[in-house]
Amino acid sequence: MTMRSALTESGAKHFVLLLILCVGASPAAFAQTTSDQFWPEIQGYYSFSSRYRVSFEASRSTDGASYNSLEIGPTLNIFARRFVHPVLATNNQANNNFLVFGVGYRYLAGINQAAENRIELDFTPRFPLFWRIQGADRNRFDLRWIQGSPFAWRYRNRLQVQRTFRLRRFVFSPYAQGEVYYSSSVQSWNKTTFQFGADIPCRKHFGFEPYFEHDNNTGSNPAHVNAFGLTTDIYF
Repeated sequence: MTMRSALTESGAKHFVLLLILCVGASPAAFAQTTSDQFWPEIQGYYSFSSRYRVSFEASRSTDGASYNSLEIGPTLNIFARRFVHPVLATNNQANNNFLVFGVGYRYLAGINQAAENRIELDFTPRFPLFWRIQGADRNRFDLRWIQGSPFAWRYRNRLQVQRTFRLRRFVFSPYAQGEVYYSSSVQSWNKTTFQFGADIPCRKHFGFEPYFEHDNNTGSNPAHVNAFGLTTDIYF
């Protein structure tokens, strides 16, 4: 083993260990009051070329306090460079690129909830780890205009590890991820999320993503959320 490969493996193991420690820190919150929710979502994707793609999302808002919340909007993705040998079997071409940029708009509204217009700016480097695991580090800025409140922004950092498995013809890619949020309105890291799920491609034009997520929201109502989600992806 060369020194370079040893350093790469060492760094990869530290990355996975950091994610496991972050996820492992969440169980204490389960003893406190939580809200149990279901988050349905549908995503449509259209690729103009190997470098540009637009998507449209319609979902129950994960920031909403009630089941009546709604989140809709488009995103433009720019892919910097593809992996020579992708390790994930997926219909989502973003997962097969070293670096992905995104510019999106979201409208959030609901009964008894102030409407919000949001601009999302993100970039996500991805890199292969050991044992055919792929890591990702998404960095996102939310620029938020909430009705009745001053302008605010939020920074979000999400670490993820994912691997593809094959059982005869059934292919799925389970993942684990942890995300932290910094909010300008309270000037603190006020939210953490931990999610476990799987990307399940279905033929060429469809995909499904069932997952479980636990949220800790400091100073918000509800303070803790346990959510089961199901995302349906459609590729045109």
